[in-house]
Amino acid sequence: MRPHLNERASNELLEIMRHYDHGSPNHTLNILISSLHDSLFKTKRPSPSDEVNFNDYSSTEIQ
Repeated sequence: MRPHLNERASNELLEIMRHYDHGSPNHTLNILISSLHDSLFKTKRPSPSDEVNFNDYSSTEIQ
């Protein structure tokens, strides 16, 4: 796959590369995509079943 970047995206990628001292656009894109993927899909988000509803217990069970 060869991404085709517009001028703005190219300039922003170069700025990111300078910031992180990366020499390769491919390496930088791989890192950015992996980081974004992890933040979107691998972050443990609480599910409703993780929550405790104190109304489900009688007052004698909670101390």
